[in-house]
Amino acid sequence: MNHCLLKTTLAALFAATAFNVSAANPFADVDTSSWAYQAVSQLSDQGVVDGYPDGTFKPDANVTRAEFAAMAIRDRKSVV
Repeated sequence: MNHCLLKTTLAALFAATAFNVSAANPFADVDTSSWAYQAVSQLSDQGVVDGYPDGTFKPDANVTRAEFAAMAIRDRKSVV
């Protein structure tokens, strides 16, 4: 799998059980017309992803092991 798409793909997979849709765009670099916008917004609302301090999500960046671990732990806490 292309590492540039990994972050967005993970966001879509984690959002499979999410039901809320965010009204506001949580990240400046995720366009509302993007195919991943709804999943990224839902995960942000649930606290699974929090983006970077500058208000971006960096959807084309590679996901580090630490970022993946943080998302997995946060997703697990939202299920329990």
